Amino acid sequence: MSEYLTNLKAFKDLIESYTIADLKSMIYDIEVKPSGSCCYPAVQTLFSLMELIGKLITPDATDEKAFVATFIRLGVSYNDKTMATKLYEYFRHGIVHNALAKGGVQVKKSNDRAFHLSNNGNNIDIRILLEDFIPLFRDIFDSQLQQKGYITEYEKRLKDVFRELKIEWITNSQQWGGLEISADYTRTDVTTPSGTRLPTSQKSGPSVTRLDTDKNK
Repeated sequence: MSEYLTNLKAFKDLIESYTIADLKSMIYDIEVKPSGSCCYPAVQTLFSLMELIGKLITPDATDEKAFVATFIRLGVSYNDKTMATKLYEYFRHGIVHNALAKGGVQVKKSNDRAFHLSNNGNNIDIRILLEDFIPLFRDIFDSQLQQKGYITEYEKRLKDVFRELKIEWITNSQQWGGLEISADYTRTDVTTPSGTRLPTSQKSGPSVTRLDTDKNK
């Protein structure tokens, strides 16, 4: 496996093990109830993940542009840049800056297709949105980002994302020494100005996130 594909696979595994796993817990494990269903955290997490993916599939994309690039690829009903921009502003900006979505939009997780994207796209069923996103996520990592004619460009974008996240690029799988990513990665332990260190034993080096390329070692 090439150096690029090694890093791509490790990054996909990281996202699935933490971000997507957390989304599934919020959406499926917490019961639907009048309040406390974790819909807001789920929307914010999924929108942020879509923004991240957009940076990989679109040249020089940041923030809103990256989110829109992913959103419009979710299916025919999502192919509306105006809708995507509005949802990004109302949900993402509202929740990030003020802990609440801006007025005029609603979110639930009842698997209600009639509700989802109704009212001119102002309503979101976060369960449906996640279930529409996961096949696209897998296709992007397993197919698009591995197209031979574009690997040089995709590798550049992946390295840019790694630098932004302070993740160390894997150049020699042996240097990891079988390091395992634990659940503590996103929840506890050391955070420094130079990045986040996994709270497990590892060789000396910069305090950056390191990806396990072989969990079965």
